Amino acid sequence: MDKLFKFVDPVLDFFDSGKICGKPIKWLYYLIGALCALFPIYLFVQMIDAWDHMKGGDICLTLLMWLFLAVLFFWNALFWYKRAGQVGDDPGAEVKYVALPVVAYFVKNAGESFGIIFAGMGILMGLLTLFMGRGMMDVFGGLGASMIIIAPIMGYLLVLFSRFCAERIEAYYDIANNTEKIAKK
Repeated sequence: MDKLFKFVDPVLDFFDSGKICGKPIKWLYYLIGALCALFPIYLFVQMIDAWDHMKGGDICLTLLMWLFLAVLFFWNALFWYKRAGQVGDDPGAEVKYVALPVVAYFVKNAGESFGIIFAGMGILMGLLTLFMGRGMMDVFGGLGASMIIIAPIMGYLLVLFSRFCAERIEAYYDIANNTEKIAKK
């Protein structure tokens, strides 16, 4: 029976050491960054398929939209790659609460990433309505060119709220650590 349990020991040690919250989360960050980098390529392929039904001015506008989105998502990919480098691989043997700081960091980063994408996409939608006329206002819920102002504000609020949630999680982590230190005294 001991030989059977020895087969499970490496997996249990991986979980108990807290390394499960390091490397897999780093891989997740790299995966999200790769998806952000590949998304403009997917959009470009879709755009090429739609060129058969467009005129010259529409193709030019579509290329400009794609370029804007490509820069936005490429920046986002770099953001996730940079943040992946800041995720620790090994929390150390003395750390008892491993998942809380990792989740807090992910919530903060996801909010920052989505806030930037929301603001960028909103600005793009506002510019589209500004240059393509009132017909586009119906497509975007009647907000039209006001999205140029509204979207960055909403993106900022998304970033702010995600940081608020992350700080709440970090506060729980600090409370748990301080309570344990006080209990040991």
